[in-house]
This record gives sequence, structure tokens and C-alpha cells, in this order.
Amino acid sequence: MQECLDLYDKTGDVIYLMEFDCICHFFECESFKTYEKIAQFSIENNFKRIFDIGCAFGHQSEVFKNASLNYIGIEMNESNFWNNNKFKYIVKEYPFKIETNPDDLAVSVLCLTWNCYLYEREKTLKKQCEALQRDFKQCLLYIASDKVDFVKQYYKNCKEIDKNIIYFWN
Repeated sequence: MQECLDLYDKTGDVIYLMEFDCICHFFECESFKTYEKIAQFSIENNFKRIFDIGCAFGHQSEVFKNASLNYIGIEMNESNFWNNNKFKYIVKEYPFKIETNPDDLAVSVLCLTWNCYLYEREKTLKKQCEALQRDFKQCLLYIASDKVDFVKQYYKNCKEIDKNIIYFWN
């Protein structure tokens, strides 16, 4: 983490402050535990690949690396992604067409259905859910409780795995 602050002091580029903030949030808040629960769920249900939509800097990929899971991060902004020598990162704003297999899992924590993509409100939420249904038979979303019913329109089944972590599948 100190490296981020040193790079900011050296370059003045705020991207290093953003990464510092992201690392602090990930390791000091509940994010680490949330991703551990997602990794455990993925192992227990034999998912082959995890597509993390809205991965930010990808610090959470460390959890998937430690769990020996195949992780693919999706983020709309170019970044120096964490573990970029071990995992694939796609720099593109979701939704876009993704070729997947039935044993792939879409994951989104505080991204889909949250602030990152809600610039068009229900219109954006509809686009996101239609794309999820098209691209993934199963997804695990960390979402606000008031969005669960909306997502349920696109998936036949849902089950709460942990507080605000909802598993949807067809």
C-alpha cells in the first residue's frame, strides 16, 4: 500500500490514490469476507470460471487465486490490475456479449444494480439483467434487497447465500 502513496508523491497521478483507497477498502472492510464467501460457494458448486463484473482494480482476485479458481475481471476503465499476470481482465463496460459455459458464474459486488451503472436507472438495470440472463445461466450478486425482485424477473430461482449475496439461476 505504501508503494501506491510513494508513486502518487512521485508522479502526482491520482490513479495511485484511487488504488490505495481501493486496497484499504478491500482489506479493512467486509469486502474480503464477501469474496471469501463467493469463492467458497464457487468451489462447493463446481464453477469453472468466475466472471467478476465491475472488478475495479481486481484486488479480490487474490481470494480466487488462493482458492485455485479461474478468475476473469471485467472493468470499464483501464487499470494496472492486481494479478494481471495470472488472470484475464476485460476492459469494457458491461453489458456486452460474453461467450460462457453453463458452469461459469457471473459475480458482481456493489456494481451491477448499484451506483456504478445506474446512470439511466431502470433502463440500465433492465439492460444489465437482460445481458446477465443471456450470458450466464447463474449469477451471484451482492445487491440491495429492493433490487432482488427486479432481478428475479430474469431468473427462475433465487436463494440468499449470505446477507445481500443472492444466487440467481435458471
